[in-house]
Amino acid sequence: KDTSEKVIGRTLGATSHNYVWEEYTIGESGALYDVWGTDENNVYAVGGVRINDTTYGVIHWDGTEWKPELKVGGKYAIYGFDRDDIWITGTSIYHYNGSNWIRVSDQDPILNEYITYTCLWGPSSENLYFGNQGGKIVHWDGRRGRLVSVNEGKFIKDIDGVSNEFIVAVGTSLVPPSLAIYFDGLVWAEFPNVDNLYSINSVAIVNKKHIYWGGEGVFETRGNSFEKTYSSGYYIWDIDYNHETGEVYASGSFDGIYIHNGIEWKSYKNIASSDGSQYVGICRVDDKVFFVGSNDYKAKIIIGEKR
Repeated sequence: KDTSEKVIGRTLGATSHNYVWEEYTIGESGALYDVWGTDENNVYAVGGVRINDTTYGVIHWDGTEWKPELKVGGKYAIYGFDRDDIWITGTSIYHYNGSNWIRVSDQDPILNEYITYTCLWGPSSENLYFGNQGGKIVHWDGRRGRLVSVNEGKFIKDIDGVSNEFIVAVGTSLVPPSLAIYFDGLVWAEFPNVDNLYSINSVAIVNKKHIYWGGEGVFETRGNSFEKTYSSGYYIWDIDYNHETGEVYASGSFDGIYIHNGIEWKSYKNIASSDGSQYVGICRVDDKVFFVGSNDYKAKIIIGEKR
């Protein structure tokens, strides 16, 4: 074996735990379930928020304030690719083209049949996967929907991927066993070595051999291992990995805001939030991270900016 050539590898170092936090309570009543944006001045949150006696399913952050965007409520997930290419799911599926929100599910019998959709992911608007409350995953090829996975008795809660050859979906019913399946570019199959006796609500992929799972705490897959690496004390509802810095963000019940800086987890309970709020969705854009949820039947948003 020739050992004369050096192989240089780069790892992500630890980052700061120092954040400055802003808190927003939106509308007279409601809840938010997911959030996504292109930059810190263009962020959308989805759910159902009642503002001036009108229910909105989408609100928009322009860098200064949150404004109502789309009147139809009952939205659970949002994902996009650009300012003029955004998708939201719920009791129906909408696509934003830069000018209008188009109700795509009305135009396709397959999409319209398998509702309510709770999560989505894909590499492009011509290659999307939608998961629903009935355990079904529907693929959208830009023209029509096709049922690709059926998991009876389960609730698809989250989908994440790194390419069309590696996509992971998770879910559960009212109680475990949980669902963890993956797509290898050809078929959907059970994900190996996951202890499904735990509740699993969310997934964030670093690479094929390193995955974070959120549920009864934070779990990690490294190679063939699967273990709990952080006990939050309460359910984790969403988890997100920052591929630029290596940070991991998790959200959960009872002021559940958690950040892993590359070395250790830190809870921001009583720092970022102290009123018992439940945070469900996460989005990181630029140097800011957005957590959305609800408290006392009102929509809540926490924005953290790294310092």
